[in-house]
Amino acid sequence: MVGDHLAGVEMRRPSDIPAERAFSGTLSLRAYEGVTFAQVRSANQHLSRTPQRIRCADRETALINIVLSGECHVTQDGRHAVLRAGDFCLYESVRPYEILTPGSFEALVVMADRQMVEASLGNLRTLTAIPVHGAEPAGFIAQRFWQDLALRAGDLKDYTINRLVRSGFDIAGAALTQISTGAAPCSLSSAFALQRAKIFLGENLHRPDLSIVEAALAAGLSVRRLQELFQVEGLTVSGYLRELRLKTAARHLAEVARSRQSIAEIMQSVGFSDQAQFSRAFRKMYGASPRAYRRDRRP
Repeated sequence: MVGDHLAGVEMRRPSDIPAERAFSGTLSLRAYEGVTFAQVRSANQHLSRTPQRIRCADRETALINIVLSGECHVTQDGRHAVLRAGDFCLYESVRPYEILTPGSFEALVVMADRQMVEASLGNLRTLTAIPVHGAEPAGFIAQRFWQDLALRAGDLKDYTINRLVRSGFDIAGAALTQISTGAAPCSLSSAFALQRAKIFLGENLHRPDLSIVEAALAAGLSVRRLQELFQVEGLTVSGYLRELRLKTAARHLAEVARSRQSIAEIMQSVGFSDQAQFSRAFRKMYGASPRAYRRDRRP
């Protein structure tokens, strides 16, 4: 039942464990809008997220496994994390992973929408199966945050839970930047800084005077370093911002709820101040004028 309906995994006992000692334990779930907390007490499990399970999945999740007692091994993306009490790691459902628990264990598993988590942390592939140890200050803060949130979520409104969940993944991400891995801490830190800059640009794209200097300050980088990080992705800061503005404008033009807004109002809401410039850029990206694009997408 767990393998079919909760995590979407193949479950079997480790080969050296007798059948009578496997598949025993308890599981309690608390599901809220956007996040599920699972408290697991069990022993001797071997879980595999297989390509077949991935193809059959109806949702994409990012997961955090916080070990409360015992030992847990998590493998994904060529990395292998050995977790003991107080440790945690991140993994995701869109690629194969394996979890092995030799002996008795207890864990808190947090499952959240993958796209929401990736919007905060960037490419999750670089962060999976990296152990964060509870003995480290940042790791201790992160795992205590999740345990406290899981314990008290029932007293909170869904909106508050969602905001705290986002904060929890940001805290976990901050702990991950302290880890020395083969990718080196600087690459993880750079990925987070770049993502912070992108989030800042997205939150402020309505401002025509938005500058690269402000984005660099928000990310804690120099302007030159921010430009270098965008160049690694084949982008420029101004090009990324322009594309983000145009994509947001296209989404607004297609929304029924904004049908009473004029094209000029939508243009201004995404930071363009010159209608001719906006129309040229929009046509170049979408092959149609803003007016034609809106007309073609109305129900």
